[in-house]
Amino acid sequence: ESYVKETDCVTFRLDVPPDLFPVFEKVYERIKRNHNLQLMEFKTRKQMKPFILPVLRLVNETYDSLFGFIEMTEEEMQRLAAQYIPILDPEFIKVVTTTEGETVGFIVAMPDLSVGLQKAKGKLFPFGFIYILTAMKKTKQLNSMLGAIKQNYRGIGIDALIGVALMRSAVKRGFMVIDSHLVLETNAKMCAEFEKVGGKICKRYRIYGKGL
Repeated sequence: ESYVKETDCVTFRLDVPPDLFPVFEKVYERIKRNHNLQLMEFKTRKQMKPFILPVLRLVNETYDSLFGFIEMTEEEMQRLAAQYIPILDPEFIKVVTTTEGETVGFIVAMPDLSVGLQKAKGKLFPFGFIYILTAMKKTKQLNSMLGAIKQNYRGIGIDALIGVALMRSAVKRGFMVIDSHLVLETNAKMCAEFEKVGGKICKRYRIYGKGL
C-alpha cells in the first residue's frame, strides 16, 4: 500500500504594519480595561521565568486534540524550560493571566535564527552560538512559535490583546515580517485569524500515512 495524504500544515507570513489594524486596536483597548485579566509583558528573563511552566501546562491542556500531539510530562516541561529560557527574547513573550494568577493565554515568538543555524551547521561550539546570536540580531523576520488560549476564555478578545502587544513589540524592534507557527489546514478558525490580518500561506508541510 502506498503513502497517502493524512493532512497538511501551513505557515502564514504577514507584514508588520507601522499602523496597526484599527479594529484590533479597539478590541485591545477594551480587553486591557477588563479588570479580571492582566497582560503580562517582560523585559528580562528573570521576569518571564515563573510563567514558562504555566505556559507549557496550558499547551498540554489546549493542544491535546491536535493531530500528533503527545502530552508533556512535568520532567519534559522542566527540561524544555531550561533549554529555551537562555535563547528566548522576553519582549516577544506575552502572557494573559486572571487577577487570581491563572494563566489563560499566551504567545511566544522569537527572531528568526535559521541563517545562523545554517552557518553553524547545527553545532553550538566552538563558534556556532556566535552565528546564531548574530543572526537573531540582524534578522527582520520574527517567528511565532507557540500560542494558546484556555477553552473557556476564547472569543472575548484575548487573541487581539496578545496579537496587538506582539505586533507593537515587533514594530518597536524594526521587524518587517512575521512567520506564523504551523497551523493545521483543517483549523479553519486559526487560518481565518491569520487571513484577517493580511497573512498569506507561505509554506505547506504534508503529513503522509501508510497502512500497515
